Amino acid sequence: MRLTDEQIERFVSTLLPPVLYSVFSTSESSSAYSVMRNMAFLAPQLVLPRALDLLVPFYTSFIVFFQRKLVFKSNRDKSVPFC
Repeated sequence: MRLTDEQIERFVSTLLPPVLYSVFSTSESSSAYSVMRNMAFLAPQLVLPRALDLLVPFYTSFIVFFQRKLVFKSNRDKSVPFC
């Protein structure tokens, strides 16, 4: 017996919300990453957009933080000391 595309999409759609939340779990025993990777192989059109919706804001704020840190550091290095 072989699963149809509709059955695979339904299966992935059912598991995706809890797996996405478990990615941010602090538990070391969580296998969310491997489950998410396997689901992305089964139905990338469902998994990848949802994963990117969660990860892009995180990485954007992460990058902005370090860009600001670099700007502050470079401005500090250029400042003229008070004498």
